[in-house]
Amino acid sequence: MMAPATIADEPYWVSRHAAGDRSIAVVNALAEIAQAKEAKAVDDMIHDWLGKLAASDHAPELKRVDRAAVELDRAWKGVR
Repeated sequence: MMAPATIADEPYWVSRHAAGDRSIAVVNALAEIAQAKEAKAVDDMIHDWLGKLAASDHAPELKRVDRAAVELDRAWKGVR
């Protein structure tokens, strides 16, 4: 069993796919990389939004968002 493909592995898997390799390993690795990119984009978006909220003066909302972020983080770690 192989370790999940990471974004850092992308050039290797893309070159194999470009060379005509359509094996299950290549297809699965490219799917894992796409999922990792999507997860990173969502994570970046959430952190950007939380940073903007923290810079604002919405303290009560920030506390509510902090609790939601902790719950989201726990749920995210449970998925992995």
